[in-house]
Amino acid sequence: MKINKDNFSRLFVLAKIQKVNLRSFSNMLLKYGGLTLGEEDGVPSLAVLFNEITGLYLQEDKSYGVYDDAYWCGTAYFYLFEKTGKPLSYILLKMPLDRLMEMYGVYHEMDYSSVLARFNEIEKEKTILRILCEREKISVPQLSKRLSISVGVLKKYNAADEYLYAASFQKIYRIQKFFEVPFSLFAEKELIGNRV
Repeated sequence: MKINKDNFSRLFVLAKIQKVNLRSFSNMLLKYGGLTLGEEDGVPSLAVLFNEITGLYLQEDKSYGVYDDAYWCGTAYFYLFEKTGKPLSYILLKMPLDRLMEMYGVYHEMDYSSVLARFNEIEKEKTILRILCEREKISVPQLSKRLSISVGVLKKYNAADEYLYAASFQKIYRIQKFFEVPFSLFAEKELIGNRV
């Protein structure tokens, strides 16, 4: 389902209104996987979409006209998506909502290009696999046993995202299923469809 910038940003306002934990909402969006950003193609209602993502029922949408820190975060994510060409799942993993919210005080009066510059720095701090392993509190050797992928191969994936992007579909599928994240997380824009 495609969603435009304003409605996407309002999802974050709804999360704040409903007092959803920031890290939890970031993870819910990451795992949802059924959302693409761009010109809208008929979102039934934000309340319905919010329910699909979070499992929380909203009686009414009170996000109209609210332009706060939560709205700013949604707009920042949309900007990062447009400028990097990376999947939303990747952006959310590399810069979770609680981390972006911490940046609000300093960055909200700056141009969004400053957020992009900071994202480019953060993006290099940890690989996709390292972040996933840390979140699940699992070591590479433990993951190796669970997935039947050699420790050496997983260490390579843990060292640089480029190795993970070049992984076979079967290995990506096992990793994706184990961590319960969308397949798009492992797709670098230029390499989609070119797995070996």
